[in-house]
Amino acid sequence: MRKVMKKKNIILAVLLLAGFFPLLTGHVPELPSSKSASESIYQTDICQYLTHNLFAIVFSVIALFIGIFILSYGTYLYRHIRKYDWGEGCVLLGFFILFSGIWILTDSRILDVFTNSCGGAIDSSVINFFSFMSFMLLPIIFISFLRVLTFDIPGMTGIEALLLLNFAAFVALIFLRVSKNVYFFSLMAHHLLMFILMILVSICHARNFFCPTDRQKQHIARGVLLFMVFSVVALLCFLFVSRRVYAILYGIGFAILILYMIKILIYRMMTAYQEIVKLDMYKSMSYTDVLTGVKNRNAFIIDQKSLRIDARACFVIADVNGLKQINDLLGHRLGDEIICRAARALQTAFDSIGVCYRIGGDEFAIICENTDENTVQAALAEMKREIERENETAPAQILLACGYAFGSSEITGAEALFDAADKAMYFNKKTQETSATDV
Repeated sequence: MRKVMKKKNIILAVLLLAGFFPLLTGHVPELPSSKSASESIYQTDICQYLTHNLFAIVFSVIALFIGIFILSYGTYLYRHIRKYDWGEGCVLLGFFILFSGIWILTDSRILDVFTNSCGGAIDSSVINFFSFMSFMLLPIIFISFLRVLTFDIPGMTGIEALLLLNFAAFVALIFLRVSKNVYFFSLMAHHLLMFILMILVSICHARNFFCPTDRQKQHIARGVLLFMVFSVVALLCFLFVSRRVYAILYGIGFAILILYMIKILIYRMMTAYQEIVKLDMYKSMSYTDVLTGVKNRNAFIIDQKSLRIDARACFVIADVNGLKQINDLLGHRLGDEIICRAARALQTAFDSIGVCYRIGGDEFAIICENTDENTVQAALAEMKREIERENETAPAQILLACGYAFGSSEITGAEALFDAADKAMYFNKKTQETSATDV
């Protein structure tokens, strides 16, 4: 699907460059306009002028600001979080809102004051050119938005191809500089294809309109159906009532569709965010010791693999002495409390220089990077003080045997460093046991 979208984007980019070439060379042909020729081009009464174009001013300003914001945010997401479709969806939504605002702006009388006929520097044909281009791009962007969010429907690919073909024909007509009446055929074909697209989307998701089985499909069904209602009424007004009302009704239809598109994207982002949070939680649980809250053996195995073993890398191994006797005499619940208190003392003492892991029932390890022996010994002294504080309220005396080792020319791997620290810990344990026996 991404290869198809990439080819489509290349074709669209080529057509846009070709379409803007006459604009850059100053040879934009005269194009038809939805503005009524009977209406005054510019009213000298500024209040009347602003009131007359109030809807177009408000819609275009809001659309331009929101479109640029969502487009910028989507570009950031697309560059940094490519795993999800948030960024691409935001980019397409941003373009859709932006081009909606451009179309409403150029299809209204707002810019008349800047045209040649009012003493300005802009040719009215340039404004009409932007009106045509933005309006023709809208359904193409809308299809891309649906496809990114996996709302593919039967016949949508064919409609997209015909829309691109019609757009290419429009660009060719611009180069040929044909009579402005000829462009009506391209415009009518565009309207027809757009309505067929909306009908296909409505039919495909009709059952979700009142009895939703999918919240996102309900949003797209309601947005498209309401847009169609306003579009049909707008076209009827264009043909029989007022061209000014036509633009207002069409703008309302686009505003409703945009709101539902935003709701779909927010829903998709929130759903994906909840999945990320769950995955992070499960990942955290798989690497966290449930009893003590420190990292577990799985995390230790993974972290030690990425550790660079040098003279500033250190493993500290600690073991709770006499835990079996505590479990046998006082019960496993109190034994667990002793383990938790020991973990808290180790984590407090080594928090600033290393990461604490529970790698066995009563065994702990601390990985220290970029440290030295004085710092480790200071942390061990702090650990003893913490143990003494814990022993003041502990149900049984906590005794920890500790040993550490640094990387060297003889110790170059994580396993060798662990074995050296483990031997140092057992030496300390035997020393403690000998001292206790002598006492």
